[in-house]
Amino acid sequence: MHKSLKTSNSTVSNCRSPAICLRRPTYRLEGGKVALIHTEVPSEFSGQGIASRLAQGTFELLRKTGRKAILKCPFMSRFFAKHPDYADVVDG
Repeated sequence: MHKSLKTSNSTVSNCRSPAICLRRPTYRLEGGKVALIHTEVPSEFSGQGIASRLAQGTFELLRKTGRKAILKCPFMSRFFAKHPDYADVVDG
C-alpha cells in the first residue's frame, strides 16, 4: 500500500496556489524503512523549486523521526545527489 507523508500542506483538487496544492511524496514501508516511490507537483507550478522544498522537508522529517529512506523516486535520488548532507537518513 502506498501512502503520502503527512505535512502541513493539503492536497486539493482545485489548484489555485502551490501552498494549498502540493502533492506529497508517495511512500511505502519496507523492512522498517521508508521507500520513497514518487514525488509530484502540479505542472502549473513546475520550475518554482516546490519539489525541492518538498524533498527537503521530507528528509528533515525523516531525520527528526529517526527513520531511514530507500530512494526509489528519481527526483528524490537527484535531490539527494545534490544534497549529500542527508546521507544520515538515506539507506544505501
